[in-house]
Amino acid sequence: IWVLDLCAAPGGKTMQLAAAGAQVTALDISGQRMARLEENLARTELEAELVVADALDWGDDRRFDAILLDAPCSATGTIRRHPDLPLAKDGASVKPLFPLQSALIDRALGLLAPGGRLIFCTCSLLPEEG
Repeated sequence: IWVLDLCAAPGGKTMQLAAAGAQVTALDISGQRMARLEENLARTELEAELVVADALDWGDDRRFDAILLDAPCSATGTIRRHPDLPLAKDGASVKPLFPLQSALIDRALGLLAPGGRLIFCTCSLLPEEG
């Protein structure tokens, strides 16, 4: 099975997919975070194709059997690990994420093979982001 991990860095899900036997293409806009994924893959002796690019502009004509889109979000679901989150964010940065998430879903659907599966997830507790 060929899987595209969109917004892949730092790569925990990429490594789980590769360990399960999937052929994984991991794509993320952050070169620095993808370098961390490359290090983790080497350490675990797992393999994945790494692509540093903006998912919305990525010019690949392949179609994937499955796509995991762990979209950028408000991260409200991480509040237990980051109790300062409500103090660090005022909520103004959340609304611009909605159109980005929607655009990423549309892009992912265009990369999906017929009969493929798209998994959309966020670590947000907000219904608008799920």
